[in-house]
Amino acid sequence: MTHRDAPFPRPAPCARCRRLRIALAGAVLVMVASLGLRAATVPQAASAPASSAASAPDVAMVPMAAGPAASSASAVDMRLVYKTVTLPSARRGAPYGPREVVKGGTPPYRYTIDGKLPPGLVLTEDGRLGGLPAENGSFRFVLGVQDAESPPRIAQQAYVLNVYTPSIRPPAGAASAASAPAAPPALTTLGVADAEATANTHVGLPASYKLTPADQATLAPEAAAPAVPAPVSTAAPELVPADGLPLAAVTEPVPPVVPSPDQLAAVLLPLTDVEYPTRALFVNALEQSRCAYYRVHVTEMALKQQLTVDPQCPPPAQASAASAPASRKPAVTAPGSLSLREFYDNLLPAPLRGAIVRAAEKRHPFGDAKPLRLSGAGCGCTPQRTDNEVIGFVPYWLATEAPLAVDFSLFTRLSYMGVVLADSGNWVLPPGWDGQAGGFARETRRHGTRVDLVLYRRDWASVLALPETQLDTVARNAARNAVVLADTRNDDLQANLDGLLLPQWRESPYVYDGITVFFEDSPTDGLQQKAFARFLKLFLQRLVAEMQATGRSYQANIVVPDKLLGDTGAYNFSDLMDVLETAEPRRSSKGVEEGAKVRYRGTTDLTIDFLVLLSEPTGASTMTLRARIDATPNLSGHRRIAFLESVVPIEFHQRGEKPAALPPQERDQLDRDLAYIKWTYGGIGLWPLPTPGIGSGETVHALLTHNYAVPRGALAGLCEFACPNRLPLRLLFEALLLAEGIGIALYTWNCRVRRIGRRYLLMLWAGALATLALAFVVFSCDPALLHWREQNYLLYGLILLLFAAGVYVTFKPRVEAP
Repeated sequence: MTHRDAPFPRPAPCARCRRLRIALAGAVLVMVASLGLRAATVPQAASAPASSAASAPDVAMVPMAAGPAASSASAVDMRLVYKTVTLPSARRGAPYGPREVVKGGTPPYRYTIDGKLPPGLVLTEDGRLGGLPAENGSFRFVLGVQDAESPPRIAQQAYVLNVYTPSIRPPAGAASAASAPAAPPALTTLGVADAEATANTHVGLPASYKLTPADQATLAPEAAAPAVPAPVSTAAPELVPADGLPLAAVTEPVPPVVPSPDQLAAVLLPLTDVEYPTRALFVNALEQSRCAYYRVHVTEMALKQQLTVDPQCPPPAQASAASAPASRKPAVTAPGSLSLREFYDNLLPAPLRGAIVRAAEKRHPFGDAKPLRLSGAGCGCTPQRTDNEVIGFVPYWLATEAPLAVDFSLFTRLSYMGVVLADSGNWVLPPGWDGQAGGFARETRRHGTRVDLVLYRRDWASVLALPETQLDTVARNAARNAVVLADTRNDDLQANLDGLLLPQWRESPYVYDGITVFFEDSPTDGLQQKAFARFLKLFLQRLVAEMQATGRSYQANIVVPDKLLGDTGAYNFSDLMDVLETAEPRRSSKGVEEGAKVRYRGTTDLTIDFLVLLSEPTGASTMTLRARIDATPNLSGHRRIAFLESVVPIEFHQRGEKPAALPPQERDQLDRDLAYIKWTYGGIGLWPLPTPGIGSGETVHALLTHNYAVPRGALAGLCEFACPNRLPLRLLFEALLLAEGIGIALYTWNCRVRRIGRRYLLMLWAGALATLALAFVVFSCDPALLHWREQNYLLYGLILLLFAAGVYVTFKPRVEAP
């Protein structure tokens, strides 16, 4: 054996090296075992033949198309994008997506499906759903997803995806290019979405939005179980099966359930039993309530954790995305937590918000309407001289079998809602609209309050689709027919007795004293907005002309949403001010300088007011409205003052079935609103009419009394009886005056009467005293004689009477005693 063949001597291994080798070998074994376990759960491409479908397991693997790796995806907080049960619908044979359905985590993603995806659609490794749908139907499935982390993050959600066939249109170009466009094709089929939709059988009829406690009870179960990922296991990469059994004992943190039932109740509490006349007002109030709760919640949590926080509500998602810098990265949240943006969004997700709006919407068919009856027993009359209008809206659906109690001493006008505009320009009338059955108009006028008829429309698609000339005809017909309705005469006993009264004491024979134009849900953009603006302008011009043609006194109120009042749009300052100056005469009380009234072109006693629907929060809205009026270049000087005097903001209040006092904070806010409105605008309106004993009616009534009640005079108690009962008192006064005059004439020219002697004179004196007492009551309390009371006519009459008596005593012939 040579030296080269001799074995190389090896040193004895040390104990430290042996331990290191053992540790490395163990690490390699753990890695191999982990990779083998993951490979066992990786789904393969679903290319099995159809014959094997019957033996497939309940949880089927989803075919995955190759897609680019999302290297920029966040490696934390993997979640499913769509949290609703319905994905955006697909059209058969049309490309769908690809739509991003998974965000966060670490791609590539792997999926499981419990149910069936539409044939032709696939899920890609980067979290997108797309393809070419090949079959119609409504496909329901539970989507499970896991990312490439070790251990993987897991999420799941149930979905519904509708696939329908688009309607087929005739090919373009069949007619010559110079020919008129062809008529729309006839409807022959309905897609899945259209077939499942519920038709509105009450198109155009009035609707209000009021969320009652019963409505909230139907929403609470949904809010208690929102669509959030279920707890998942980190011990094994298996997904949650369809039966919902737990995956493993060890779970990773789960995002909180938002909103909880208590959170939802807190968000909806300020809206409970508050009736809003339009959908936009209710949706805005809902958003403001969410914002208010968010501020309270995050401020409380920040104080609890001794942290700082911006209490302002996040902007809408579209606005925040557009304003954020491109380089700005989304905030990273720890597992099991939500960012403030996510918390704010989850407080009122879109599906829940839609469910709340649908629950709050209350339609009011005319078939359910009852004749309106009002009762103002013991409240006296409306003050005849007040600096502000106080208007109450009385929708016909408030009518019940019992009369509605009203304190007429606070309200100058009531607006009865109302009649609905038809596409032809006629008006659809609810039962009892003319006041003959219920007598609400006569009862209102008995207390010195005026009544206006509300003209209403809420669905504009059909009427604005008319040709321009036909739309103009509708506007003219609607204006003419509206004045005809307002000129409806009373047909009752008082109408017959009015002929016995002196001309200046006769009440108005008409049911209504004015008109309120309430066109809800008007288009705000596009061609329909321009068409509506043109229609509204022409309608108001014709309405003013028709009112002036009758020669009688009117008041015309125009309801304007505060967010639509501005320099552009249908409700722009220029057009509204032009209506006011066209309608009102130069003797109008608005404005402060006579020289500024040269613009006023009215020929009759016609007054224009703009009833502005205030958005929540009303305190900020009243000030924003004033700032907008002050800032517009279309109003300046005395024109701005006249416009402000014509603005009457409308507030809303709770009207539940039981009395409910307003919380101190809301009461103080309403009190501040009423005070600010009193000294800034031309009056205040309330929707609906507050009624003592119903909802917050007592509180609202007390605040109205505090801010708008006219001080009671020394004869207030007497006039509370005399004013509402002035018709019989007038007739009695005329009868006494006539009887006293006849008695004096008989005594003067009839010798037989004079022979009766003292008894006849006592009767004349008793009649004279009764006539004087009644005259004192009538002249002190009758609203028709207000002008006489404010002037010095009575003093002049007394001086003339004393002068005539002196002349008579001085120059009467002397008869010498025989």
